[in-house]
Amino acid sequence: QLLSPLNATNPLTPALQTLRGQFVEMDRGTTQLDALEWRASRPLLEREGKDVSLGVGLDARRESTDFSKTINTSTGQPSFQASRSVAAGYAELQMPLTSTWDVNTGVRHDRYSDVGETTNGKVSTRWAVTPQWALRGAIGTGFRAPTVGQTQAMGNGFAFAQTVWPKGCTSELIAMAQSLKTSGGASGTCDAFSPVVAYGNGDPNLKPEKSHQTTFGMAFTPHANLRLSLDYWRVKVSDQIRYVSETGVVQGALNASYFRLDPSGKLALYLPMVNQGDLEKSGLDVEVQWRVPTDWGRFQVSGQGTYMLQSRQRMLNSDPFTSDLGQYSSSTDTVVPRFRGRLVLSLTRSDWDSHLVFNHTSGYTDAPVQALNLDSLKSETITDRRVSAFTTVDWTLRHQFNSKVDGRLG
Repeated sequence: QLLSPLNATNPLTPALQTLRGQFVEMDRGTTQLDALEWRASRPLLEREGKDVSLGVGLDARRESTDFSKTINTSTGQPSFQASRSVAAGYAELQMPLTSTWDVNTGVRHDRYSDVGETTNGKVSTRWAVTPQWALRGAIGTGFRAPTVGQTQAMGNGFAFAQTVWPKGCTSELIAMAQSLKTSGGASGTCDAFSPVVAYGNGDPNLKPEKSHQTTFGMAFTPHANLRLSLDYWRVKVSDQIRYVSETGVVQGALNASYFRLDPSGKLALYLPMVNQGDLEKSGLDVEVQWRVPTDWGRFQVSGQGTYMLQSRQRMLNSDPFTSDLGQYSSSTDTVVPRFRGRLVLSLTRSDWDSHLVFNHTSGYTDAPVQALNLDSLKSETITDRRVSAFTTVDWTLRHQFNSKVDGRLG
């Protein structure tokens, strides 16, 4: 009866409906961004029949967060208010080296009042080998600053999740629990049969993530109605902003700074925000566009797709990389399908247009799961579960009734 729908034929429905309770507001928050930006550009001179152009800009921002916990519970992030100011300046130079070869360079400097300064740059180029063939490429660096909330240290942390010891209470975990003392001076214990509390916290010493990007590709336009392109890209991210890895904490030599006792004296995890771990991804982007003018209107077929060549991460800088390409990675809790793409069929006329979009994602091997066998009533581990490839379809139709009214259907 527990597995049956909660309807009038199930005698447990009234009791289970009563136990469900009501929705309550746990917390509320507001983030605000005030920004002022100034940009200017102008041609400096002419070279090879093209303009050498310079663009510059200044950017000033204020980011603030007001988070309020509206219910008195022992878990969840405490209330806080915080803000920071950001100032940035940037410049970009577009320069033709020849009539068929252009180079674009850019640099940007950002100063955060809480996480310091960072400077990043980019160089891109395009060479029209022939009127039909073109080569292009780019190399650059990037960053992602932590949010205002991620840099806030909330006292000794706050309970934000529950987990289990992956291998039970090992002798190392038992020794760690006994080395920690409760407020009353008693030694802690390790409980393999109850949920393990995970405490989190922000870190005012967080730095921005750093990234390096590289792309190289080619475009082929045999005539005005057909265009094909192929691009290789690679991204490397270091100093990722994340909670300390739960898996990394319990593997290898244990570090006492990542453990504490919960109010009942049981061993718990302490997982603050850190800059830790690396990520590497690479792939091929393919694009095809073909359009044909007809008596019915302009018919266009376009396809875009990304074929992943590599996707791997490591939670600790000293760990080996683990791949999540086409398969679930237990060390990073992620999975990346090998291929994603879409095909768009469009027909456009002066008074109406129609678009049919096919979105496709390739299959992958999912995570193992613990499941209850309803025949034996025993728990079993199911491995090598395949998530099949799937395709979704979107269709939109728009009709222009007159100069003031159009209708849309999707």
